[in-house]
Amino acid sequence: CVGCVWVVVVIAVLKIFVILYNAEQIWELFDLTRLDFLTSKMCRKNVGILYKYRDRSITITNFYQNYSTAVFIIWIIIPLILNTFVMMEDQNKRYYNIFNMQYPVSTSFYNQYYYIFYLIEIAMGIFVLNYWIIIDNFLISLCWAIIAQYEVITTAFKNIGNDCKSENHQNGTSLYCSKN
Repeated sequence: CVGCVWVVVVIAVLKIFVILYNAEQIWELFDLTRLDFLTSKMCRKNVGILYKYRDRSITITNFYQNYSTAVFIIWIIIPLILNTFVMMEDQNKRYYNIFNMQYPVSTSFYNQYYYIFYLIEIAMGIFVLNYWIIIDNFLISLCWAIIAQYEVITTAFKNIGNDCKSENHQNGTSLYCSKN
C-alpha cells in the first residue's frame, strides 16, 4: 500500500523533527545518564544496577537493530524472487517492487528501467530504516539509563537506616547508627 509507505516515511521524519525541536531538553537528560551522576555513598554501593541495565539496553538495541535489518533485507529480496520465479505472461503487467508504489510512467518504461526504480526504493528504505533505528535505539538507551538511575535511588533509600543497631538497656531500647 502506497499510503502505508508514506506514513512510515512521515513518521520517521516526524521523529527527527521532534528530537531536533527538543534537543535542549534531551541534552539536559544526558546529565542524568552519567555513571557518576549519583555520588552519594549509598548510591555508589548500587552501581552494579547501572551495569545490569546497560547490558540489558545493549541486548535490546542489538536485537532491535538485527531484527529490523533482517526484515528489511527479506523485504527487498522478495520482489526480486517474485520477478525471477513468477513468470509474467502479460507484458502489460508491472514488475513487483518493494513499496508497491505506482510511478507516473508507462508499464513498458517501468519494466525496462526496473532496476533503477528498485534502487531508488532501496535508498528510500535505507533512509527510513536508519533514521527509525537510530532514533529508537537512542530513546531505548536513554529510557533504560533513567530507569536504572531511579532503581539505584530507590535501592539507596530502602537501605537508609539499615546500618543502625538496636541495643537493649535497662531504661529501654536505643539505636546506635554507625557512620561509615
